[in-house]
Amino acid sequence: MNNYNKKILWSFTCLLLWVFSLNAQVRGTVKDGYGRILQGVLIVSENEKNITITDKNGNYDLTVNDESGYITYSLEGYISHRVDLTEAIFEEKTDVTLERAETFDLDEQVFTGNYKQNKEKVTGSISRVTGKELERSPVGSLSMSLAGRLPGLFTRETYSEPARTNTELWVRGSTSPNGGTALVVIDGFPYDYNANQLFEYITANEVESISVLKDASAQALYGIQGANGVIVITTKRGIKQPLKIDVTVNHTLEQRTTTPSHINSADFVQLRNQAGFNDGNGEYSYFSKTTVEGFLAGDNPQYFPNNNWREMNAKDITQMSRLNMNLTGGNDKAVFYTNVNVLNQDGMWKVDPGTTQYNPNNQFIWANIRSNVDVQLAKYLSVGLNLSGNIKRERTPGGHGVELAHGGSWDGFANKIWYRFYSLPPYVYGPTTPLVQDPETGEISGGDVVITETEPVTSWALINRLGYDQYTVTNIYAQFMPKLDLSFITPGLSISGSYGYQTNAVKGLFVNRTYEGWVRTRDYSELEFQKIGTQVNSPLQYRSSASFYYNLNYKGTLNYQRRFNGVHDINAMAYSFYQHLNKAGGGLPYKRSNSGIGVGYGYDDRYLVRVDLGYSGSEQYSRNNRFTAFPALSAGWVATNEEFLEENQLLTYLKLRGSWGKTGNDRGIGRYVYLDNVTLTGGGLGFLGGHNVNEGQVANPFLDPEIITKKNLGIDLSLLNNFTLTVDIYNERTENGVTSATSKTPEYQGVPLGNYPRANVGIFENKGYEISLGYNKDITRDLNLTLGGWLAQNKNKVIFWDESQRVEDFAYRIRTEGYPLGQAWGYIVDDHNGNGYFNSQEEIDNSGLVYEIGTPRPGYLKYYDLNADGKINDKDKAPLGNGSMPQFFYAFNGGLKYKNFDMSVLFQGIADYWTVDMSMGRVEYSFEGVYSEWHKNAWTAERYANGEKITYPALSAQKNSNHEASNFFLEDKSYLRLKNLEIGYTFDLFNGTRLYFSGQNLITWDKLKHDLYGPEAHYAGSLEAVPVYRLYNVGLSIKF
Repeated sequence: MNNYNKKILWSFTCLLLWVFSLNAQVRGTVKDGYGRILQGVLIVSENEKNITITDKNGNYDLTVNDESGYITYSLEGYISHRVDLTEAIFEEKTDVTLERAETFDLDEQVFTGNYKQNKEKVTGSISRVTGKELERSPVGSLSMSLAGRLPGLFTRETYSEPARTNTELWVRGSTSPNGGTALVVIDGFPYDYNANQLFEYITANEVESISVLKDASAQALYGIQGANGVIVITTKRGIKQPLKIDVTVNHTLEQRTTTPSHINSADFVQLRNQAGFNDGNGEYSYFSKTTVEGFLAGDNPQYFPNNNWREMNAKDITQMSRLNMNLTGGNDKAVFYTNVNVLNQDGMWKVDPGTTQYNPNNQFIWANIRSNVDVQLAKYLSVGLNLSGNIKRERTPGGHGVELAHGGSWDGFANKIWYRFYSLPPYVYGPTTPLVQDPETGEISGGDVVITETEPVTSWALINRLGYDQYTVTNIYAQFMPKLDLSFITPGLSISGSYGYQTNAVKGLFVNRTYEGWVRTRDYSELEFQKIGTQVNSPLQYRSSASFYYNLNYKGTLNYQRRFNGVHDINAMAYSFYQHLNKAGGGLPYKRSNSGIGVGYGYDDRYLVRVDLGYSGSEQYSRNNRFTAFPALSAGWVATNEEFLEENQLLTYLKLRGSWGKTGNDRGIGRYVYLDNVTLTGGGLGFLGGHNVNEGQVANPFLDPEIITKKNLGIDLSLLNNFTLTVDIYNERTENGVTSATSKTPEYQGVPLGNYPRANVGIFENKGYEISLGYNKDITRDLNLTLGGWLAQNKNKVIFWDESQRVEDFAYRIRTEGYPLGQAWGYIVDDHNGNGYFNSQEEIDNSGLVYEIGTPRPGYLKYYDLNADGKINDKDKAPLGNGSMPQFFYAFNGGLKYKNFDMSVLFQGIADYWTVDMSMGRVEYSFEGVYSEWHKNAWTAERYANGEKITYPALSAQKNSNHEASNFFLEDKSYLRLKNLEIGYTFDLFNGTRLYFSGQNLITWDKLKHDLYGPEAHYAGSLEAVPVYRLYNVGLSIKF
């Protein structure tokens, strides 16, 4: 055959392949390495326009008409497989085998909110978790399921009421004293207003994946919003397939992990008298000898009651139920994903049977509905529509009328009731005065609320006598996303837009009343009560409130992704984003504008480099300083793709990567700091026009957002295709931190120092490392084992914050600079005498110390005079603990699958975390005395003389030098927790029916020297805090 004929044949073949590729039909079966069918395998064309999944028999049928050159088969837990269409179109069936992904799945898609990459191409530091993994946690809020699942993400539960739990999310600790928790991005749109609240409106069932962006290479495009880390939530989308329905039902029992022990009345009255005696008021200063004997005898509970208010008013077990339904399907023209989720949380209080006019108990009903639809309007034009609606109906006991009357506030949260279990002493008669029937008229009187002078609001009254509050919260989120494929200009080019809005409205209905308060007289031989105060038993009264906020987002994106000659990879994008936010409570809207460009290049899957440039601004800054650029550069080297390592049997994957860049923070500066705040008020002198001129904030038109320079070095490797290791080392430094630069400004110059403008002079550093290990192995055909874990250390330090030095006789003249954020200060107990207490008046006299914080008595704590001036005062305080963040976070997990049986386990913890805890119950003098177990062994002269165990200073009924912050109250809040355990079995019913049992917060090991409350309780007041709950769940999932 001559060359001319060969050319003709070759041209004809290429033309034939091109024609076939325009409308290629590929069908077949997908199995695993053991020949078992695989259901749910995602099959995607190169240009991602043609998508389908395998059915329950592992079969698929895909029409490829987007000019793709290959299709990719992927399933979580398996290595993705790629098939060339030039081969598949000539095959009647294209059967594929997927091998277990015992190490990294390099084709795994990582979403950053602005673009997506295969994991193999990632050069930044990103953690990722799938929604399927998050579904293992039977919790009411999505944020609670993140604990321990993402290296570098620190979660802490700061409030634990069922269905109202609050979890703070910190990415690599704190990047600035003005910073905060992470930015949340949902389907490409960023939210930092009420970001934590957004997790209540999304369930794990509708989440495809969550990515945490930890370094500048991933954060720079978010500009002034990216410095605190970014949490990217990507929701599920439809797939071309027949309608699939997945229904899941869960029922959960909730139990407190800790319950403070009850201090009975006999112990209470003795401890109270002991406090009075120590204060010099006599041995029976609060309760007479006869009264004490009556409580000790315990044989007349009507006159000498012993009330456990928590046991009386709080349930030990509460319940939560949840129903979830997923519907997905579609054809060549349109695909959809719909999720419906309903949650019901019952109340945690025991309601008195006599309260029949209404039900005041807590109840929470949430309904979430999401529908994501994608429509192919024309060959090159498609649109996407995301709609999400959330309705919450919350009912709580009412407390407005009484709380406001006594100078408090009421928000319906359970902690306002919980702490009153301990602020009201157990000896108090109650909860109501006894019922008395008039022998002549038969009229019944009594039943009024019993209070005390120190606690006019009781837990029982809040639950049963004050009505209820009802909140209806509606959250609507909508997003419209047109996309134009520009591959007719050049392959891989597309342009898309997105318009989204979020509205959130809260309607409050308050059905409240007040009650009369009655106090028992001190004659314990009689049941006599006196009415105090002016409040009356009023009828129910109605009022309402409303609040509202909205968020408008506009975004345009240009994307280009292409591979040339089999070795050159280009991934480029440019975008512009505008946000208009109107916060609740009124005021002017907040406006932000972000834009950016990013270009990634890879050569031969070995050498990777990416350059990003974010450019963003806010109307918080003056026009001349409104916009700031944020560059970032990252690079990677996949060493195992080099010829000299390709055949290495031990080192099966190795990637070295590094990044440098700048991110920004605009939080914590106040509004319009570039403007002087001068206002006029009435009442001034006549020559001023009858006005007063008030000078407030002084302007700083040159203020910039904080710029944080971030560096990251990382390594990803696998050994023997089973072991994986990822290590990241990072450093973050701020050199223009926003602070009040008034350290050298005298107070007498006329302008209050608080009105002086803030300036960019602060220096702050945050650094640490993360280590992740994993092991995944098919032991046999039917048995798979996974193990993993990670450890992260994080340290921060304020280097310069324009702090004024204290005078020379301070032991520590600087208390911010050189220390971590949240550094606590207090006294150091001098325990050279063996116990750290003054054990006699003689010892106090011989010490030669003058206590300016309160006159010490025998049994009081003895402090070091650090500056040796013979006085104990503020000048002797020293650093306590290591700031407001733990030094170490860690987690480890395991999984086992044998045939249809599966099990997973997750442990999570923190270490090296010391805090000063002086909350109610830790100290004893608040209210009428709040006592705990350690107060039973408080210092007394007799106990000291007998050599008995002493766990607390001499008790007192009033604040004294014992109650200053000191290392006596320093506690190690480190803990390890069995965070999650799930056991399931899949039956061959319908398309798969799975029965499973799961638990959350099952066991906690900590270093506390008591069991009154858990290690997180100090975030919300320790004894005052609603404890963390342990969850026991049973669930059933059916696929149709």
